Amino acid sequence: MVTRSLTRRCAGLTSTTPTSVVQGFIKTATTARPFHQNTPRPVFDFLAPRLGAPLQSYVLKPNRISRDSIRYFSSPGARKAIVTTFNPRKNDDGTEQKIEITPRAADRLQQLRKKENNPNLALRVEVQSGGCHGFQYVMSLCDLPANISRDLFSKDPVQSESFSAPNTSSTDPNAIPTSSSTSKSNTSATMDLREDDTVFSYISDQSHANVVMDVFSLDALKGSKIDYEVKLIGAEFKIIDNPAATSSCGCGTSFDIKF
Repeated sequence: MVTRSLTRRCAGLTSTTPTSVVQGFIKTATTARPFHQNTPRPVFDFLAPRLGAPLQSYVLKPNRISRDSIRYFSSPGARKAIVTTFNPRKNDDGTEQKIEITPRAADRLQQLRKKENNPNLALRVEVQSGGCHGFQYVMSLCDLPANISRDLFSKDPVQSESFSAPNTSSTDPNAIPTSSSTSKSNTSATMDLREDDTVFSYISDQSHANVVMDVFSLDALKGSKIDYEVKLIGAEFKIIDNPAATSSCGCGTSFDIKF
């Protein structure tokens, strides 16, 4: 009796299960999902652009910054100038004959002026015949007058008579120089500056230097640079970048000139 009742209950439960639920489960389980296919990813609404939005809203516009709001943090460069302070000369086409003095050469001349305690110290550059290439340049230090002008060559220095004065011994530090010694010193200062010389001055905030050339030397070295080179074997002033030189020697002091 008990067995029959249990059988009837199981059969009743089986018969009460709806067939639509069973068929739906079987259909879902047996349906294959196409994972191997490239299914499109869902598009989120906040990523998609609005079709009605104006086009210019998506164009980046450059910022307009006034010049008043800009600050320039650049340090001012050192000011320098090379001027002809005495007897400028011109070429056949009317242009001025010039040379260039590098800052290294100007700084070295400034050091020599301080070392010798001579503010009138200058560098004289002369071109002479000789050397292995026909011409060579020679450099030396000279003293220029304190006030350079054409008046130095307008008339001969006045030679006045010497008068006796007390304490004229050369060993006496309080000796008063006579008028003849004064005129002699002026004559020697003028001799370092010749009438056909041209003086170039390098003027900057840090240094001041003078270079002297005669008319022939300037014509042979116009457009060149005066530099100061420091090497293991020594240091010296040199002429570089001479546009008139056709060839030069390995020593750097002899060259050939194209006139």
